[in-house]
Amino acid sequence: MSHRTAVRLLSAILPLSAVLVALPAAHAERVVSRDATGDASRFVESDLAVPEPVEPEFVVAPEHEAIDITRTVVDHRAARLRVTVGYRNLSRNFHHTQFVRVRTPDKKFDIMVERLGGPAFPLLVAGRGNLVGCVGMDASVDPSTDRIALTVPTSCLEDPRWVSVGVGAFGMNRREMAADPENFEVFIDDANALGPFKDEDLRMGPKVHRG
Repeated sequence: MSHRTAVRLLSAILPLSAVLVALPAAHAERVVSRDATGDASRFVESDLAVPEPVEPEFVVAPEHEAIDITRTVVDHRAARLRVTVGYRNLSRNFHHTQFVRVRTPDKKFDIMVERLGGPAFPLLVAGRGNLVGCVGMDASVDPSTDRIALTVPTSCLEDPRWVSVGVGAFGMNRREMAADPENFEVFIDDANALGPFKDEDLRMGPKVHRG
Protein backbone atom coordinates (compact mmCIF):
# COMPACT_ATOMS: atom_id res chain seq x y z
CA MET A 1 0.00 0.00 0.00
CA SER A 2 1.28 3.47 -0.85
CA HIS A 3 1.43 6.32 1.64
CA ARG A 4 -1.27 8.18 -0.35
CA THR A 5 -3.60 5.19 -0.09
CA ALA A 6 -3.02 4.99 3.66
CA VAL A 7 -3.81 8.68 4.13
CA ARG A 8 -6.98 8.38 2.05
CA LEU A 9 -8.00 5.30 4.04
CA LEU A 10 -7.66 7.24 7.30
CA SER A 11 -9.80 10.03 5.83
CA ALA A 12 -12.48 7.48 4.94
CA ILE A 13 -12.40 6.02 8.43
CA LEU A 14 -13.10 9.41 9.98
CA PRO A 15 -15.83 10.96 7.82
CA LEU A 16 -16.71 14.41 9.10
CA SER A 17 -20.44 13.93 8.55
CA ALA A 18 -20.94 10.21 9.26
CA VAL A 19 -23.88 8.81 11.23
CA LEU A 20 -23.08 8.00 14.86
CA VAL A 21 -23.99 4.62 16.36
CA ALA A 22 -25.64 5.24 19.75
CA LEU A 23 -25.59 2.78 22.64
CA PRO A 24 -27.67 2.83 25.86
CA ALA A 25 -26.88 5.62 28.32
CA ALA A 26 -24.98 5.06 31.53
CA HIS A 27 -25.26 7.51 34.43
CA ALA A 28 -21.70 7.57 35.65
CA GLU A 29 -18.64 9.79 35.48
CA ARG A 30 -16.22 6.96 34.74
CA VAL A 31 -16.83 4.09 32.31
CA VAL A 32 -14.50 1.16 31.60
CA SER A 33 -14.95 -0.74 28.32
CA ARG A 34 -13.12 -3.88 27.26
CA ASP A 35 -12.41 -4.90 23.68
CA ALA A 36 -11.74 -8.46 22.58
CA THR A 37 -8.09 -9.46 22.24
CA GLY A 38 -7.06 -10.40 18.73
CA ASP A 39 -9.69 -8.46 16.76
CA ALA A 40 -7.43 -5.89 15.09
CA SER A 41 -7.85 -5.87 11.32
CA ARG A 42 -5.41 -5.73 8.44
CA PHE A 43 -6.15 -3.72 5.32
CA VAL A 44 -6.15 -5.79 2.13
CA GLU A 45 -6.00 -4.47 -1.43
CA SER A 46 -7.93 -7.15 -3.28
CA ASP A 47 -6.81 -6.09 -6.76
CA LEU A 48 -3.78 -3.86 -7.22
CA ALA A 49 -4.70 -3.38 -10.89
CA VAL A 50 -7.86 -1.45 -9.98
CA PRO A 51 -7.29 2.31 -10.37
CA GLU A 52 -7.27 4.31 -7.16
CA PRO A 53 -9.30 5.03 -5.11
CA VAL A 54 -10.07 1.50 -3.95
CA GLU A 55 -12.73 0.45 -1.47
CA PRO A 56 -11.19 -0.50 1.90
CA GLU A 57 -11.33 -4.20 2.71
CA PHE A 58 -10.29 -5.68 6.05
CA VAL A 59 -9.56 -9.11 7.51
CA VAL A 60 -9.00 -9.98 11.16
CA ALA A 61 -5.32 -10.24 12.09
CA PRO A 62 -5.32 -12.03 15.48
CA GLU A 63 -1.53 -12.23 15.57
CA HIS A 64 -1.17 -8.45 15.43
CA GLU A 65 -0.60 -6.65 18.75
CA ALA A 66 0.52 -3.04 18.31
CA ILE A 67 -2.87 -1.62 17.21
CA ASP A 68 -5.03 -4.14 19.10
CA ILE A 69 -7.07 -2.16 21.66
CA THR A 70 -7.97 -4.12 24.81
CA ARG A 71 -9.38 -1.58 27.27
CA THR A 72 -10.72 1.98 27.30
CA VAL A 73 -11.42 4.16 30.34
CA VAL A 74 -13.46 7.36 29.97
CA ASP A 75 -13.23 9.61 33.04
CA HIS A 76 -15.41 12.75 32.82
CA ARG A 77 -14.60 15.24 35.55
CA ALA A 78 -15.72 18.84 36.08
CA ALA A 79 -12.55 20.36 34.61
CA ARG A 80 -11.28 17.69 32.23
CA LEU A 81 -12.06 14.61 30.18
CA ARG A 82 -9.51 11.83 30.31
CA VAL A 83 -9.53 8.88 27.91
CA THR A 84 -7.04 6.08 28.58
CA VAL A 85 -6.62 3.38 25.95
CA GLY A 86 -4.82 0.09 26.59
CA TYR A 87 -3.20 -2.04 23.86
CA ARG A 88 -1.87 -5.59 23.69
CA ASN A 89 1.66 -4.44 23.00
CA LEU A 90 2.59 -0.89 22.00
CA SER A 91 5.54 -0.87 19.62
CA ARG A 92 8.01 1.96 19.04
CA ASN A 93 8.34 0.77 15.45
CA PHE A 94 4.78 1.79 14.58
CA HIS A 95 3.49 5.01 13.09
CA HIS A 96 0.48 5.01 15.39
CA THR A 97 -2.63 7.21 15.10
CA GLN A 98 -5.23 7.01 17.85
CA PHE A 99 -8.50 8.71 17.02
CA VAL A 100 -11.01 9.69 19.67
CA ARG A 101 -14.47 10.92 18.72
CA VAL A 102 -16.33 12.85 21.43
CA ARG A 103 -20.03 13.50 21.03
CA THR A 104 -21.67 16.06 23.33
CA PRO A 105 -25.32 17.19 23.55
CA ASP A 106 -24.55 19.93 21.02
CA LYS A 107 -21.44 19.05 19.00
CA LYS A 108 -18.97 16.45 17.79
CA PHE A 109 -15.20 16.65 18.29
CA ASP A 110 -12.46 14.50 16.75
CA ILE A 111 -9.12 14.23 18.52
CA MET A 112 -6.17 12.74 16.66
CA VAL A 113 -3.22 11.49 18.70
CA GLU A 114 -0.17 10.92 16.50
CA ARG A 115 2.69 8.80 17.78
CA LEU A 116 5.80 8.23 15.70
CA GLY A 117 7.49 5.83 18.10
CA GLY A 118 8.10 8.41 20.83
CA PRO A 119 5.90 11.15 22.35
CA ALA A 120 2.25 11.53 21.35
CA PHE A 121 0.85 14.70 19.80
CA PRO A 122 -2.89 15.51 20.11
CA LEU A 123 -4.91 17.60 17.65
CA LEU A 124 -8.52 18.71 18.29
CA VAL A 125 -11.02 19.20 15.45
CA ALA A 126 -14.61 20.39 15.88
CA GLY A 127 -17.61 19.98 13.61
CA ARG A 128 -16.72 19.89 9.93
CA GLY A 129 -12.96 20.13 10.23
CA ASN A 130 -12.37 23.29 12.28
CA LEU A 131 -9.15 23.13 14.26
CA VAL A 132 -9.57 24.10 17.92
CA GLY A 133 -6.80 25.62 19.98
CA CYS A 134 -6.91 23.91 23.35
CA VAL A 135 -4.53 25.02 26.10
CA GLY A 136 -3.93 22.17 28.51
CA MET A 137 -4.72 19.29 26.15
CA ASP A 138 -2.14 16.56 26.54
CA ALA A 139 -1.38 13.00 25.45
CA SER A 140 1.10 10.65 27.08
CA VAL A 141 2.43 7.17 26.29
CA ASP A 142 3.32 4.60 28.94
CA PRO A 143 5.14 1.68 27.25
CA SER A 144 5.37 -0.20 30.56
CA THR A 145 1.57 -0.56 30.71
CA ASP A 146 0.88 -0.33 26.94
CA ARG A 147 -1.39 2.69 27.41
CA ILE A 148 -1.98 6.02 25.72
CA ALA A 149 -3.75 8.62 27.87
CA LEU A 150 -5.45 11.71 26.48
CA THR A 151 -6.50 14.64 28.67
CA VAL A 152 -8.77 17.40 27.33
CA PRO A 153 -9.99 20.37 29.41
CA THR A 154 -13.79 20.32 29.34
CA SER A 155 -13.72 24.02 28.47
CA CYS A 156 -12.35 23.03 25.03
CA LEU A 157 -15.45 20.88 24.57
CA GLU A 158 -17.76 23.71 25.69
CA ASP A 159 -18.32 22.17 29.14
CA PRO A 160 -20.81 19.45 28.16
CA ARG A 161 -22.99 17.77 30.79
CA TRP A 162 -22.25 14.38 29.17
CA VAL A 163 -20.04 12.87 26.48
CA SER A 164 -20.17 9.73 24.36
CA VAL A 165 -16.76 8.51 23.20
CA GLY A 166 -15.61 6.32 20.32
CA VAL A 167 -11.99 5.15 20.03
CA GLY A 168 -10.02 3.65 17.18
CA ALA A 169 -6.38 3.03 16.27
CA PHE A 170 -4.65 3.00 12.88
CA GLY A 171 -1.02 2.22 12.18
CA MET A 172 1.78 1.05 9.95
CA ASN A 173 5.19 -0.42 10.70
CA ARG A 174 7.73 2.36 10.11
CA ARG A 175 10.50 -0.06 9.13
CA GLU A 176 8.28 -1.67 6.49
CA MET A 177 7.29 1.76 5.18
CA ALA A 178 10.92 2.83 4.91
CA ALA A 179 11.97 -0.43 3.22
CA ASP A 180 9.16 -0.40 0.64
CA PRO A 181 6.95 2.74 0.51
CA GLU A 182 4.65 1.07 -2.03
CA ASN A 183 4.06 -2.17 -0.15
CA PHE A 184 3.43 -2.18 3.58
CA GLU A 185 0.66 -3.46 5.85
CA VAL A 186 -1.91 -1.21 7.53
CA PHE A 187 -3.73 -2.26 10.71
CA ILE A 188 -6.81 -0.81 12.42
CA ASP A 189 -9.03 -1.51 15.43
CA ASP A 190 -12.30 -0.09 16.81
CA ALA A 191 -12.46 -0.25 20.62
CA ASN A 192 -16.25 -0.80 20.63
CA ALA A 193 -16.58 -3.33 17.79
CA LEU A 194 -15.84 -7.03 17.32
CA GLY A 195 -14.66 -8.79 14.20
CA PRO A 196 -13.03 -7.24 11.14
CA PHE A 197 -13.18 -3.46 10.84
CA LYS A 198 -15.85 -2.16 8.49
CA ASP A 199 -15.70 1.00 6.42
CA GLU A 200 -18.10 2.91 8.64
CA ASP A 201 -18.05 5.41 11.45
CA LEU A 202 -16.62 4.53 14.86
CA ARG A 203 -19.00 2.83 17.26
CA MET A 204 -19.74 5.12 20.17
CA GLY A 205 -19.68 4.23 23.84
CA PRO A 206 -22.38 5.10 26.42
CA LYS A 207 -23.07 8.57 27.77
CA VAL A 208 -20.67 9.50 30.56
CA HIS A 209 -22.02 12.31 32.72
CA ARG A 210 -19.87 15.05 34.14
CA GLY A 211 -18.75 14.30 37.68
